[in-house]
Amino acid sequence: LFQKSLVFIFGVIGSGLLATVSLAEPVAIVEETTNYSGKVQEMNLLEAGQRISLGVNGQIKISYFETCVVEEITGGEIRIGSGQSEITGGAVTRKKIGSCSTGGVVLSDAQSNSSGVIAFRGGKKKNSSNPIIVYSRVPAIYASKEGHLRIREENKNEPIFYKKIKKGMNTFTKDSIDLLPGSNYFLEVSEWSSANVLVSVDVFAGYESASILKKIIFLKHEK
Repeated sequence: LFQKSLVFIFGVIGSGLLATVSLAEPVAIVEETTNYSGKVQEMNLLEAGQRISLGVNGQIKISYFETCVVEEITGGEIRIGSGQSEITGGAVTRKKIGSCSTGGVVLSDAQSNSSGVIAFRGGKKKNSSNPIIVYSRVPAIYASKEGHLRIREENKNEPIFYKKIKKGMNTFTKDSIDLLPGSNYFLEVSEWSSANVLVSVDVFAGYESASILKKIIFLKHEK
């Protein structure tokens, strides 16, 4: 599980955000912001206890990994919780995504069949027998460090995708990645010297997803 020795810094002191420096794992991700000039922006990861001030007209869309809850918040003060936010002086609408690819923040490569969050650990390992389930034919990859991502179909050696990815969020189009519904794929980052990760594409997967939770895969390298 999450390595307590790692320090994650996802906030900085500035307008609309209290700085957060902690050992806690990220619990949510920002999908969208509107009329908001604070430091929290789209695709930023959020930790429990982190606070965001939206002012009067600021809007933000937050998605929680553990509960698959998506919030659309307008105005007020927000305190990030473990499964949903605490709102003071603002308005919020919540919906729960029936199926989402995330279920934790850092897991070993064989710990969950419902999580899109994987910790790559040093040294070669056997391939995970429990696939990550994604609900989009074009997944998004959040990587802890840069490297070259290789994707190949299960039981095939030739990659269907090979490209350098950056640290942070990597998004693609169907012209670059187009995974087939009902198929399995292995993902690996060549420079990380880590195990392959097995991904299973839901049989009803399409190109558009209502939430990032349905298509995001976290790749976390650990020494």
